[in-house]
Amino acid sequence: MKNYWLKRWAAYFVLILLVGISLRAGDVSTFIATEKASALVQEGMADQSQGRYKQAYQAYKAAHDKKEDLGAALLATLLYQGLGVKADPFEAKTLFESVLRNGKDYTTILVAHLGLADMISKGIGMNKDPKKALKMYRAILLKDIHASASGTVLAGTAHATQDDPIWGTGILLGMGLLNLPFFHTIDLKHLNVRAFNQVPIRKHFTGITLYRIGMAYKEGIGTKVKPKKAIKFLEKAVEFGNEEAMKPFRVFALKALAVASNTKVKLKKSFYFKESQKC
Repeated sequence: MKNYWLKRWAAYFVLILLVGISLRAGDVSTFIATEKASALVQEGMADQSQGRYKQAYQAYKAAHDKKEDLGAALLATLLYQGLGVKADPFEAKTLFESVLRNGKDYTTILVAHLGLADMISKGIGMNKDPKKALKMYRAILLKDIHASASGTVLAGTAHATQDDPIWGTGILLGMGLLNLPFFHTIDLKHLNVRAFNQVPIRKHFTGITLYRIGMAYKEGIGTKVKPKKAIKFLEKAVEFGNEEAMKPFRVFALKALAVASNTKVKLKKSFYFKESQKC
């Protein structure tokens, strides 16, 4: 059993190295060009990924002015954080609500729900409630797991309907998510990163969602501290290319390897001691 865990954590380090190399080597323009997004949204995401928030704001604003919902949702993510523009949580919330009312594109709705969950988690522009935010993150992820398991990730542009318990149209402030019972079982084995490779924007935000949940369990935000769950979500976030998850995941891996190595040394010492007693 000890050898199993030692091998597993060694595999984790290989994962970190492989993902880290791909993240550094990846070309942003290639990343975005594979997504069915307008030229303005692609331009904004390229600018945002390079920290050029003012330029990203201008691109998203232009997309929003052209009635592009994804542009509006991404614009709202900058507004509530005050990136490239003066923070305006009220306007951000209004934009997120508008996107949810339209309810046309899966990825756009995902961005809106994730943004609202972040605002609720941090108490930006609305009452702070980390427990509700965690419930929203988990509900978002359950939808992604269902899409991955059923092979419908590429059908993410389908219209949401009022029959959909999570993504129904007209949902304000993500209340459709907040009113759901707390989900206790999320099987990450059914969340296959390869199913998202052709939808990079959705893959990107799924990685963020995984990171948010992992950190909630790591820090005890909206729940109790649960290290085992934290490492599972952070590991999956790293698989999805989330750079923020790499540092806490690496810390977990180092600690676990140290513990496993020390345990192995103690077992060897114990074995040699017992053998010497027999002589």
